[in-house]
Amino acid sequence: MPESFHPVPTPTVVDTKHRNAELDAFFKQTKADIYTGTQASYSVTTDRVQMPPFKSFETVTDYYAVLSHELTHWTRHPTRLDRDLGRKTYGDSGCAKEELVAELGACFLVADLGFEPMPEKQHAAYI
Repeated sequence: MPESFHPVPTPTVVDTKHRNAELDAFFKQTKADIYTGTQASYSVTTDRVQMPPFKSFETVTDYYAVLSHELTHWTRHPTRLDRDLGRKTYGDSGCAKEELVAELGACFLVADLGFEPMPEKQHAAYI
């Protein structure tokens, strides 16, 4: 759409070697329980987001894009949006719907935060 229909946000400069204090502050204010582990995941049972170590990501943008995806999963908890979508087992249609919600939510979130993640095979697979 032409720029006259929407304001163009000032892009956030994301350094390729260091964490971004503004983005860290945003994710911290969500009060999500985010901890460092071996994989990127969200557990509705424990209501915790697990993220691999920051240094394991190729770029800073990759880290925050994945965190945005997992934080969107975090919104499904019964105390927040109580999003079920009929998920029973990993890989079923309810799971696919939840992954679509998380991927689209992450896209909207990173756009609002002012950066654009590089498309990856996994992102495309979720969509």
